[in-house]
Amino acid sequence: MLSNDTFVNMTKVRNICLAQNSIEKIPEDLLNNTFRLKHLDLTSNMLKQIPEELLKNVAQLETLHLAQNSIEKIPEDLLTNTLRLHHIDLTSNLIKQIPEELLKKTAQLETLLISHNCLTNFNGAFLSKTPKLKEL
Repeated sequence: MLSNDTFVNMTKVRNICLAQNSIEKIPEDLLNNTFRLKHLDLTSNMLKQIPEELLKNVAQLETLHLAQNSIEKIPEDLLTNTLRLHHIDLTSNLIKQIPEELLKKTAQLETLLISHNCLTNFNGAFLSKTPKLKEL
């Protein structure tokens, strides 16, 4: 189980890979002191939700891997502070809808992988803020 202070003294960490574990829940403040984090990989866990404030202090984040979980909903403001983000992998989850404002601050985004979800409505309006998108 992860706690709020798991990475409290890791101010210089750039890569966190916790893939292929049995993580069910992530504390909202988990990444509060990881200011230099560039790559976060939580692939193949048992996550059902992502805290809205999880990425609030990781402005340097470039890649985010959340594939192969059981995530049903992505918080609309999850990516608000991730201005350098260029790769997001959300494949193989249970996501039904992509929030229209999710990508509003991700102008550098080149790759958005959302296949193998439960999308019921695909409104392309959310893509209008991603002029550099090359792969969907």
